[in-house]
Amino acid sequence: MADEFHADLEQSEKLLNDVDRVLHALDAGTYGSCEACGEPIDQQRLDADPCATTCVAHPQLSEQPSL
Repeated sequence: MADEFHADLEQSEKLLNDVDRVLHALDAGTYGSCEACGEPIDQQRLDADPCATTCVAHPQLSEQPSL
């Protein structure tokens, strides 16, 4: 039971960090731009994953810095 709780907590914290990162990107005017190359992220990718930070040419960055 404790393991499930910790897994749920970690998942919730990751989602909260992702949403926080998106909000900061919106404020900065950079939402929808690839963090690796600066090119626009395809709308279909953002529709599928609104927290995507890279275009399909670049792998999703595994660790995102906290803002």
